[in-house]
Amino acid sequence: MSKKTINFKNMTEQAKNQLDTFKKSMVEIAIENVAFYETKKQLEKRLEAIKESRKNDLDQGMALNDVLIKYPTIEVDNEIRKETLRHKEVLKPLEEGLNSAYTFIPETMYAAYIRKIEEGKRGEFLDAISAFWTI
Repeated sequence: MSKKTINFKNMTEQAKNQLDTFKKSMVEIAIENVAFYETKKQLEKRLEAIKESRKNDLDQGMALNDVLIKYPTIEVDNEIRKETLRHKEVLKPLEEGLNSAYTFIPETMYAAYIRKIEEGKRGEFLDAISAFWTI
């Protein structure tokens, strides 16, 4: 096993900023995703309740057109669409920040990481991390 260690004191200000951007972006994306999926889940429950009411009335012999008029889904469908568009707009700048952090990762880091996982050799991976710190 390699005796290499990573010296965080040599980390450049630019690398620190990139890690900070990465962390903030990931946290904000996670918070947004949780909020979005919770909102979407509630809207889908409303939509399912409407569909269940439609089914009940159809089973009772009500005409299809009457059921569709009585239980419209357009409002809930529009809310789901609106929430999905809002979510995409919120994520756009967060993903751009995340992608800007990725540009500073050395190209050799992923291959070194795979070698570390598959072969247990971490020397190249630590070298790639050290290169990242000193960008």
